[in-house]
Amino acid sequence: MKPTDRIANIAGLYEMGNRVFTKLFREKSHKTNPLERMRTVGFLIFLGVAILHAQLSAQRSYVSHSVLATGTWQKLAVSQSGIHKIDGSWLQSTGLTTLPIASGTIRLFDNGGESLGESNSAPYTDDLAEVAIEVFDGGDGQFNVGDYLLFYATGPHSWTPDVPNQRFQFNKNLYTERSHYYLTIGGVGKRIPTVNATGNSGPIIDRFLDRQVYELDSVNLLSSGKNWYGDELAQAPGKSLVKTVRFSFPNLIPASTVHLQSDVIARSTGSGSQFELLVNGQSVGLQSIPSIGSNLYDPYAIARSDGFTHALSNPDLSVQYRYQPGAFGAQGWLDRLQVFAIRSLSMNGIRSLNFWDLATVGQSNVQFKIDASPADLLVWEVTHHNNVRRLNGSRSGSQYTIQVDATEWRNYIAFTGTDFPLPQSIGKLTNQDLHGLGPTDMVILTPNAWRNEADRLANLHRTRRSLRVQVISMEQVQEEFGGGSPDPSSIRNLMKMFYDRYRAQPADRPRYLLLLGAGSYDPKDRIRNNDRPIPTYQSKESLDPLATYCTDDYFGLLDDGENINNPAITNLLDVGIGRVPARSVSEVIAFVDKVEDYDDATARRSWRTRMSFVADDEDGNLHLQDAEGIAATANQIAPWLNQEKIYLDAFRQQAGAGGTRYPEANQALDRQLFKGNLIVNYSGHGGRTQLAEENLVDQASVESWNNESRLPLFVVATCDFAPYDDPAVRGLGEQILLRPKTGGIALMSTARPVFAFSNRILNENYIRTALQPDANGNYLSLGEAVQRSKNLTYQSSSDVINNRKFSLLGDPALTLGFPKYRVNTLRINGQSAGILDTIKAGETVRIEGEVTDLNGNRLSTFQGFVYPTVSDKFRRLSTLGNDPSSYPVPIDLPGATLFSGKSTVTNGSFQFEFTVPLDSDPVVGAGRISYYAHNDSIDAQGVFTGFRVGDRAGQITSDREGPGIKLWLNEEGFAEGGLTNSTPVLLAELTDSSGINTAGGIGHDLIATLSRISTSSTLNPPPSTFLLNDFYQADADSYKKGRIRFPLPELEAGSYSLKLRAWDVFNNPSEKTLSFLVGEPGSLRIERVLNYPNPFTDQTRFWFEHNAPGQTLRISVEVMTLTGRVVRTLQSEGVAEGNFSRELNWDGRDDQGDRLARGVYLYRLLVRATGKGEARYLGKLVIL
Repeated sequence: MKPTDRIANIAGLYEMGNRVFTKLFREKSHKTNPLERMRTVGFLIFLGVAILHAQLSAQRSYVSHSVLATGTWQKLAVSQSGIHKIDGSWLQSTGLTTLPIASGTIRLFDNGGESLGESNSAPYTDDLAEVAIEVFDGGDGQFNVGDYLLFYATGPHSWTPDVPNQRFQFNKNLYTERSHYYLTIGGVGKRIPTVNATGNSGPIIDRFLDRQVYELDSVNLLSSGKNWYGDELAQAPGKSLVKTVRFSFPNLIPASTVHLQSDVIARSTGSGSQFELLVNGQSVGLQSIPSIGSNLYDPYAIARSDGFTHALSNPDLSVQYRYQPGAFGAQGWLDRLQVFAIRSLSMNGIRSLNFWDLATVGQSNVQFKIDASPADLLVWEVTHHNNVRRLNGSRSGSQYTIQVDATEWRNYIAFTGTDFPLPQSIGKLTNQDLHGLGPTDMVILTPNAWRNEADRLANLHRTRRSLRVQVISMEQVQEEFGGGSPDPSSIRNLMKMFYDRYRAQPADRPRYLLLLGAGSYDPKDRIRNNDRPIPTYQSKESLDPLATYCTDDYFGLLDDGENINNPAITNLLDVGIGRVPARSVSEVIAFVDKVEDYDDATARRSWRTRMSFVADDEDGNLHLQDAEGIAATANQIAPWLNQEKIYLDAFRQQAGAGGTRYPEANQALDRQLFKGNLIVNYSGHGGRTQLAEENLVDQASVESWNNESRLPLFVVATCDFAPYDDPAVRGLGEQILLRPKTGGIALMSTARPVFAFSNRILNENYIRTALQPDANGNYLSLGEAVQRSKNLTYQSSSDVINNRKFSLLGDPALTLGFPKYRVNTLRINGQSAGILDTIKAGETVRIEGEVTDLNGNRLSTFQGFVYPTVSDKFRRLSTLGNDPSSYPVPIDLPGATLFSGKSTVTNGSFQFEFTVPLDSDPVVGAGRISYYAHNDSIDAQGVFTGFRVGDRAGQITSDREGPGIKLWLNEEGFAEGGLTNSTPVLLAELTDSSGINTAGGIGHDLIATLSRISTSSTLNPPPSTFLLNDFYQADADSYKKGRIRFPLPELEAGSYSLKLRAWDVFNNPSEKTLSFLVGEPGSLRIERVLNYPNPFTDQTRFWFEHNAPGQTLRISVEVMTLTGRVVRTLQSEGVAEGNFSRELNWDGRDDQGDRLARGVYLYRLLVRATGKGEARYLGKLVIL
């Protein structure tokens, strides 16, 4: 935390105090006691000063090695605070040791039991601290089966004394219902000392304020936030309007006043509702709660906290809630009921007694007098449970007195006998030592069961990026930093240790944290199928859908004094954080496979120079304007990126039974993903199951994407797209990331509702940060870009919560596939590129260029390929204004493609030729050449706009022949009338002596027309047409021949005819037709089975068509005699590249290697495909 932040705390605390003060005095529904108001505000200011003091002074220290590094350890658990016992018989049953042992070697450790502090200034226990114990071994120094030890255990929940208000505040542990202890044998154990507590000075205390609580956390109404609620009261089937809670206060002071603090919530529309509280049948007051709003994003329910008093003479207390709904369907919930009653300091009828005094805090000495105390009474001070002290007081008859220092609040327990609960044995621990780790660049946090895949990912980063990577299991973090609890602060504390140790050595500070696993808003397994490999941080707010959130930012706030709960502090991220929200090892494998393939040389193609902007409609063009602004920023920083714009209102809207749709926009996005993009940026409405109300993206479309080896980063500025902390749903964002091979390489998106205005700020900050290389041409990794853009947003925007709702889903150490080097244009038609030239329609153009380093020096050792795309002038089109809140606006789109090709780069130099189509725009204006170049190790990008396009060449070559066309589906072996799958890829080869027209003049586009051929009497549906101009690319070093790869939409089973019409650059047409059969998508089908040659002598191959391209096929051929005896079995397994299989060869020999006799044989073909079943065929073959 910066010094200015510390000073800002003062203003922040004043502001918080002012807000609380105003709330208390203005809202009639809250307390009306002026003294109570002043106490509350006074205590807030007191607490704020204490917090500020802690922030100014707090700095942690760390042990060099964990105590868990050596020795044998047994993990124990307790469920509540109090005296606990370990006897010899129990100890021996754990298998930790064999008795007898030296009593002094028994040692016990813990980390405190309660929820860990969230502020970096909160009290902190490093590693595990030893707990003082008292051993009862008969005095022989040996611990035998009949001996025992006692210790004071703190349970998971605690009470904080509120001295100014003479109350306590209950602290519910949000993450566990058990505290954990760690038992070991060896060394010298810590023991409880005995101190003298006799004397007769100071006030006499013979009573104390007892505290009890009822809190049943069973439901989280928004599936978000820390707060859970208990009993539901409602007038509905299976529900009741009444709830009774019972307490008992033994040795109650007669006629004393009991204080109740009641916290409830209610949800009622139209009019408010209320709770009536009755104590032992007598009404003590009402809790009135106003109605909720009608907006979807209004608070789901409203909370209320009130205090009540009642004179009580009976130790048994019955508190009854009666809910009075204000409207039909109203609901109320109990949150928490705290009860405070005054009891005598007496052991009458009880075995142990926790006691204290609030009123005398600050005095030097006080006397506690305990009545009805048996002769074996022991009194321990347990204020600091690791440093318990045994107090030797004085006795007068049955009264036992201790004199103690009361300058601060202290906690005591008196007890008698030996009948105390035993802890639960959890099991033995493997030695670990996270504290002994050295500096690291990256921490991968994973469940232990997924460690192999985490290690595989770590090795990728070690070898490819020279990173120091530590793979740490979440189980290890829980033990060493969380005391056995899945507390998210244990992760933050681990990262802060690495950060603090190397505060003065920035090069050794951690850079990345990868959370390998999904999370859950429920850390206690109250919901079904609660997969939660890695904890999440949840906000305190749990009722307001716009204010509640989960965030991984918490784990990266590492500076001293930072506090996620303090709005006066500008908390900044110190590491780049990413999460892979996997819920199974198969999903982890799929993700690591994608990361491994992302940097592969085969993935280096021109898709790395494309970026798509996608915008929703309506809302006064808000989302379109946001996309346009962000696109302008991207173009300013990275003009080499070829921008594609898919704005819904630029497409024709169609109405249907399911609402309005934009089918052309769906197809446009699917095709862009097929072509490949470096980044896809979306602005607009969305949710867990779709993008845009018109269903631009849903689960079916994600499953149909065919973009293997062309995976983009998705920046999705919409609501709730990737709720990685809700095990009940799998959001689209998570599906995109975790799908094998296809989808995306990473996402920057949200898990909660967000605001468009704030989204725009973060989105633009991210693009501005991510697209800017440093002086050496290096780009920030995903994690660094998110870290910096979030910090920039935290410093410049007041909407902190919106910023926290965005998370990086993906590997933070991965860098997007930005080409590092440059491609420059040298000459156009032999003339220097520095001289403005105009290329004209019908003209054959030669362009020369080179691949260079960042300083413009040619890379003379570069041998590879360059992919140039020459474009006409930008086009200005208008959106359509499909809805009342979408008005037409002009947008600039890329110009028509004049040429898209591939050229060999030799020693860093290249050249290519093409003929400008006659259909190019005759108006003279700025053209554009986009380049992408690569070899086996590096790639490069470039853009050149220093030329013009327009006019017409004076002399046009005479050419009257149209292009030659060949058509296939999925692979070039596909035959006319063949069988294919439901989502085939159209392949076409086009040849022409003048080149292919992709500029697309009127009627001169590359068009595919798909027609369904029905065999029934029903009419065929109208044919579909597809524009293929942008999917054509010329072959290497030739503009006269090229290819098309185009994904057809999902087709129903049946017969089809596809016609491709193409034009050369001089507008000579040709067309070609291909017929094919689509099999049922859910079942495997094989056709055209044969072996060739047949008859044969020493070699034949088995061929067949199928409808499972891209899937793993398990193929088996059994060769049989005519009597059915199997003489040879052939098998093959692999991923089918297309629809045609010819994988199995046979040499005519049997399973023993002997040549079969001449004659006729049968063969049985069996093909299996995962998820599609199997198909069989019986055929005949002849051996000559």
